[in-house]
Amino acid sequence: MTLKQVGAALLVGGVAAAAAAKAAKARDALGEPESGLARPVDRKRTILVTGAASGIGLNTVRLFLAKGWFVGAFDLDEEALRKALGDRSASSVVLGRVDVCDGDSCKSAVETFLRAAPGGAMDALFNCAGILTIEEFERIPLARQQLIIDVNCKGVINMTLPALPALKEARGCIITMASGSSVAGIPYHVTYAATKAFVYSFTEGLRTELSPQGVRVCDVSVNYVATPMTATQQWSKGSFLVKNNFATASSVAGTVWDALHKATRFNEHFYVDDVTAKTFTIVALSRALGLSYHTKLIAESMQAKI
Repeated sequence: MTLKQVGAALLVGGVAAAAAAKAAKARDALGEPESGLARPVDRKRTILVTGAASGIGLNTVRLFLAKGWFVGAFDLDEEALRKALGDRSASSVVLGRVDVCDGDSCKSAVETFLRAAPGGAMDALFNCAGILTIEEFERIPLARQQLIIDVNCKGVINMTLPALPALKEARGCIITMASGSSVAGIPYHVTYAATKAFVYSFTEGLRTELSPQGVRVCDVSVNYVATPMTATQQWSKGSFLVKNNFATASSVAGTVWDALHKATRFNEHFYVDDVTAKTFTIVALSRALGLSYHTKLIAESMQAKI
């Protein structure tokens, strides 16, 4: 099959798949239980955010506060958290330390949040805490590899489980930070990409379980974001991974807001920009045709300093 034929097949397949998916979503959405976010309440809406001391988490906290929500901002670095948000009124925010790798710590964070939240309610949980190391797989120490898995995978489970009763009662929404690497193993991101594939699958499975109870489950994906986490990585000169191609943390926060209000039973993956959305489409269609996304172009152009 020539490259031109592959392109034509991808285009035709993509149009047909998109049309079928749109029809299915519209049909199935009619039978969904109403989301709690669609019902009026006589209190502030509430959301718990992890990884809230910087980057995407901090920008999300600020956005939701500006929208009039009550926010629970939790992070491993409590000092940084209080430095960033300590001047906020107790009527609008509760701050606290959480180690998402520790189930008891997560349970305690949820309890702290519910004690402070208006009506003891949780309308949304944003699993934002995450870590990244960009390096050759064999050069990343085993302890660091395991920590990436613990934070990015186990952390999502540890936070979601104790929050579920409150989320069910409010018919709320679970949002988890995914990545453009959720659907493709990326060189120098091997373990990180695998953890985001976990998030992608976790979202799809859990939303099917919880949608009959009115709970929405979704994730938000972006390729790269200008945050303190990415600032510590060593990017190569001449790479397409240059700073001016990075999304802003505030744009990701805006997508979290949109996802919260647009998530349905069959609308669970949200993308910060068109580039990320196209990445997911290309990967899905390529795999459907038995092709590999791991092209020589990516391997050659995505070089970290190692």
